[in-house]
Formats: sequence, C-alpha cells, structure tokens
Amino acid sequence: MTTRGGMVLWCCVALVLVRVAVVGIALGQDATDGGHQRVLPGDVRRFHRIASLRGTPYADFAVEYPPITLAAIDALDGRTVRDTTVHVMWSQVALDAVVALLLAWGWGRRAALMYLLLGLRSSGTRSCTCASTSSPLCSPSADSRWRAGAR
Repeated sequence: MTTRGGMVLWCCVALVLVRVAVVGIALGQDATDGGHQRVLPGDVRRFHRIASLRGTPYADFAVEYPPITLAAIDALDGRTVRDTTVHVMWSQVALDAVVALLLAWGWGRRAALMYLLLGLRSSGTRSCTCASTSSPLCSPSADSRWRAGAR
C-alpha cells in the first residue's frame, strides 16, 4: 500500500512527465518553425533577433529586457528561430522541475504538487521568476515560521 506522501511524489513525477510529453508533441508541430504566422514561437523571434544583433545591447540597439534576461536570451539562442524555440521550451521544463524540487525540499511535497498542478495552464516564463525568488525561501536558514504548515 502506498503512503499519501508516496502518492504525492508519484503525482509530481507524472506532472513533470506530462510537461515533457507536451513539449515533445509541440515541438513536432509546424507551429514551432518560426514563420511570421506562427503563434508558438511568440517572443522567441524577438529573442533570436536580439541575440543576433551586432554591437552593445542598450547602447547600440534597444533591448526591452533586463541584463540577466539578456544573458539567458544569449545562452538559449540557436542558429534559427526554430532552434531557439526548442532551447527555450526545454529550458522551461527543466526550470519547472527545479522549482518543484526546491518547493518539495523547502515546503514539502504538497507545495510542489500544487505548483505543478497550477502551472499546467500558465506560461513558462514564470519558471525563471519562481526559481530566482523561491530558492532563498527554501534555504536551510529560512525562517521556519514561513515554512510551518506548508507540508
């Protein structure tokens, strides 16, 4: 018989696998080719353009993203918009898994499960924000009052 904690863990694993499957299926579609009429790449076309421009960002050309985001844009850029789309989508799956692990470690498995459940409908951009804001809260030195009752 599986314990409730074990069941929550299996649900978390299943939700991460759902993300992997969805990204794999989405990347197999024509919607990721980067054409102007395609919806899926969205901001990725702009990311690829920013990473492809020569010169100093902010000085030689306008960039509407902060420096840390610009570094991520450069790191995830590919040779084409399609390659960049692939890199961005898989990075979001990885970040979702990292955030879920941090939440499970810091606040318990139920918190990770709720994050993964609520994240099914939201965009991937929240992963970077959550990863940068939740990791200090999950640290061993975090005030235990904030973590009490979240398990």
